[in-house]
This record gives sequence, C-alpha cells and structure tokens, in this order.
Amino acid sequence: MSRSHLTIFRLVLILFLGMAGVCLGKLPSAAGATAEEEAVSWYNRGVDFSDQQDYANAIDAFTRVIELPGAPVEQVAKALVNRGVIYGQQGQTERKIADYTRVIELPGAPAELVAQALVNRGVISGQQGQMERAIADWSRAIELPGAPAEPVAMALVNRGAAYVLQGQREWAIADFTRAIELPGAPAEQVVKAKQALKAVGQ
Repeated sequence: MSRSHLTIFRLVLILFLGMAGVCLGKLPSAAGATAEEEAVSWYNRGVDFSDQQDYANAIDAFTRVIELPGAPVEQVAKALVNRGVIYGQQGQTERKIADYTRVIELPGAPAELVAQALVNRGVISGQQGQMERAIADWSRAIELPGAPAEPVAMALVNRGAAYVLQGQREWAIADFTRAIELPGAPAEQVVKAKQALKAVGQ
C-alpha cells in the first residue's frame, strides 16, 4: 500500500465516528399526563444508572420508557438512542442496530434524533465494510428535513470518507467542501473535513 493510500485509510478510520458516545442528558420534570411523568422518571433513572456505569439497570430503565403505553414519542426515541449506545458499549451490535432502526422508523420522532440514529447506523455499516448501506444512511441524514447541522456535517464527512474508499474522489471532495461550508457545522467536523481534503490532495 502506498504512503498516500495509507494516509487516506488512516483518515477514514478516524472519520467513521458516530454521535452520542455517551447517553443523552436528563429530561426536565414533567407536569401533565401520568404516562409522561412516569416516562421522565424512568428515563432520568436510566441516565443516572448509565453515569454510574450500572448498565444493566440503565437498560432496564430505558426499556421501561420504550414499552410504556402513552409515553411521548420524543422520550421513547431518546430512550432508544441511549439504550443503543449502551448496547454498543457492550459489543451487542445487532441490538444497537435494532434500536437505531426503531428510532428511524418511529412515527413522529424528532428529526434531530432520526438524523443521529441514521449517522450512527451508517457508522456501524461503514465499520463492517458495507459501504453502500452506510452511504444510504448518511445520504438520508443529509437530506432529512429539519436535521440539525451537527449530524448533517458528520454524515457529509463520513460519506466523503466512504467515497474515498470507493475511488470517487470528486464526490468525496464535494462532500468535504459542503461540510466546511455548512452553516452551523461544529468546528470539529470542519477540521476533519479540511484534513480530509488535504489527504486527497485538494
């Protein structure tokens, strides 16, 4: 492998990163329906258990939110993302994928959480060498109406890295450039995109 190819390969490994390596934070206390109050209570317990690295009880708490009749969609989606994160930390890849997929398919789930789940599921596919599947998820995140700049920028950088591996240099350059120029893109993703452009000789 040439030095230039080795540089790109190392860069791609760095770029294939997802969101929410730690659980999403607590929800404010609810004042309203009993189901919402109970969902908030269990969700916050799950965050506390996760912070204490008590993952078995954290999974149980998030599962209670997910299975609670009448729980608000946003809380269910957040619980699924958090449970997926924990499954990932435990090496339970299939369960992690299943939770991210449930968020993506959940009617009424906030665009922010759907985009996050798409980015994370794409990362799993990319790490498994399933580039077409990864690119499809990142493309959905990029095109998702209402998606915030952070997951869109991450999807652009990751999709660009996948294009590098496929030999699609011009497409990769286009994605890295879009990430750099995206309004509100996090500085970390802008730096990664600039490094990637340099790696491909742009």
